[in-house]
Order: sequence, then structure tokens, then C-alpha cells
Amino acid sequence: MNSSDAWYNDGYSFSQVCPDEETFKTNAETYFSYLKTHYDGVFGKPRSEKISMDTNENWYIIEQKGDLSDYFDDNPSKLYKFYYVRNNTLDNGYFAKGSVWIFEIRYEFDTDSDRYKFKLFIESADSSHNGIYTNYYKIR
Repeated sequence: MNSSDAWYNDGYSFSQVCPDEETFKTNAETYFSYLKTHYDGVFGKPRSEKISMDTNENWYIIEQKGDLSDYFDDNPSKLYKFYYVRNNTLDNGYFAKGSVWIFEIRYEFDTDSDRYKFKLFIESADSSHNGIYTNYYKIR
């Protein structure tokens, strides 16, 4: 088991061996249920609204989806990714900096341990990992 509070964008990471993909999916269902219970109406998946290549800014609309499968992706590995709002203060119609966070879980092969791991990442959604792009969010 590993954890770190030195993840991107003031984030946190955690990983531990995961016995199989079914266990991973069960964990995903549990987290999805938690988000629906505690963040109903203020979590979802971002949809691009507009982009400025001149200023490296992106504006998104967070849309809540009803099925866990809507949050699934398999790039770079099997994962579920959720965006959730911790503070609903607005600035020019978009959530203020530090308000939107990413909750991501992955089922990923670890070459060091030669086993699959459950990995969890929590980070601010304000910018890209390299810090070049700034992101803004709202919910309709």
C-alpha cells in the first residue's frame, strides 16, 4: 500500500494491490453511490464549452450522468473519473478557483510489483498537470 500527499495540483494519491477487476468495479460502484448521496447535483463529467488557445484557458460545463459507465474510460488504463464541486462560490459565472476537484480511480498493472493495483487520485481541477492550461467550470 502506498499513499502520498504530493500528487499534482495539491492532490493525494493512494494505491494498493487489487485482487481482480470485479473488486475494482465494486469499489467504483461504492464511490459512485457516495457521490450520488453526498454530491448530488454537484458532481459529474465535464463537457467542453469553449477554449482559448491564446490564453491557454478552457471552460467546461459539468454534467451529472446517471450511470457509472458514463464515467468509465480505458486510457491509459481502466478508470472512472468524476469531477465534484466542493465550494459553489461563483466568479464571473464559473466556480471560483479551488472549487472543483477530480476524483479518479484506476485498475492498473504495476510493473514494480508485477500485480494489478487499485489506484486513487484526488486533485484540484483548476489546471492541467503541467500547469500550462487553466480550467473553469460551471453546472447548468
